[in-house]
Amino acid sequence: MIRILVADDEHLVRDAITGLLDLKVVFEVIGQADSGDEALAAAPRLRPDVAPLRRGAAQPADAGSRRHRGRATIRG
Repeated sequence: MIRILVADDEHLVRDAITGLLDLKVVFEVIGQADSGDEALAAAPRLRPDVAPLRRGAAQPADAGSRRHRGRATIRG
């Protein structure tokens, strides 16, 4: 099971992505965030395998330096 934290500033987009992922048994949406900051804050607690952030969305400038040590890597 791949644990996913869905992040997007548009509620409808988050719901659509979550709905599509829920159709596949291999994915488990474990949380939603409405910003990159919120996703980064929730990641240590939720421990997702994947937390895709849309390029150009509101993301913290220091996202690359706020890696979750030993767990997730942020790629741009």
